[in-house]
Amino acid sequence: MSLIVGEPAPIFEELSFYRGAIRVRYDDLRHKYYRATDGQLFLLDGATNVVHIVDKPAIIPWACKMMQQKLLLNIPHKETPDGNIVIPQMPLADFEIFVADAKSAHKDKLDDAANVGKQAHFYLECQAKLELGLISQMPPVPEDSRAVRCINDALAAWGAHKLVWRAAERKVMSRSLDACGTLDGLVQVSSCNNPFCCPRPFENETALLDYKTSNYLFETFLYQAAFYVHAIVEEFNRLDVRHRFIFKLGKEDGQFASWHCYAEDQAADFAGFLHCLDLTRNLRAAKERMAAVEGAQKDYAKVQKAEARQAERMLDCGKKDYKGIRGARPKCVNGESCETCLSLWLTNHPTVVE
Repeated sequence: MSLIVGEPAPIFEELSFYRGAIRVRYDDLRHKYYRATDGQLFLLDGATNVVHIVDKPAIIPWACKMMQQKLLLNIPHKETPDGNIVIPQMPLADFEIFVADAKSAHKDKLDDAANVGKQAHFYLECQAKLELGLISQMPPVPEDSRAVRCINDALAAWGAHKLVWRAAERKVMSRSLDACGTLDGLVQVSSCNNPFCCPRPFENETALLDYKTSNYLFETFLYQAAFYVHAIVEEFNRLDVRHRFIFKLGKEDGQFASWHCYAEDQAADFAGFLHCLDLTRNLRAAKERMAAVEGAQKDYAKVQKAEARQAERMLDCGKKDYKGIRGARPKCVNGESCETCLSLWLTNHPTVVE
């Protein structure tokens, strides 16, 4: 592994999988996993990064909407006597300043939304750990009403499915894929009364629960959850995970939504994850290959530039004060004579046969 100069040194969390047969170090700051083998660290693929290889088309219209809202909010306007809202005339250069400032709207919104999501996720994580006996008290309820709405909707879904926690915030690793991730929950659940959520009744079956603080439910969430099921079952092959639940905690408005997948959907969604993993690795290999080519091209260009500069100096080293009077042949360019200095020296030493 390599670090960029100026970056803080990683603080690793030591992880053990497959009864201690595999040691993994997790860099929480950079969200990266490394397999420790023979004193060396090998970067592993993270499930979240893998599924991000798929583009999310809804993000672009949303970002445009955020820019529109910020632009309309900040640009000067006034109300006319007849009640119309108008924008006063301004130079194009001034208008371009408002447009350029509005371009950051999606980042502003993401920072705010991420905070809402983190608050809700952290509180729900603590609630799970409390029920598992891993902590003894809960943190204060978030002050943000949107985070509270996320929490209440999620807890209502827990109750509707008679949810009982078996594990929370657990790191998983697939030995066959050299990939890792963090599942939010392994739980026992029963069917709820909503036929669109649970079209078939069931009682006390094992499920994987994954929270997503997002404005939308994306199909890649299914791929990621399918990987978690694959990884946990690969390590503990007696587990029978019959369900996957994706709980969306609305980033901005706190709206709750969920997807429920039965066991028969696992193979198709896991195949989707494998496609993402293959594409991720293929793209990484292509980038590394082309980076090597570009590096070689840059090195070659440097050599060519140095050789061209050397050839120029061999014609004229640029020493304007050289008189060519001394007896020794000039060595002005790396121990050799440039043509200009040599010609001057030979003029002053006509008995020397060149």
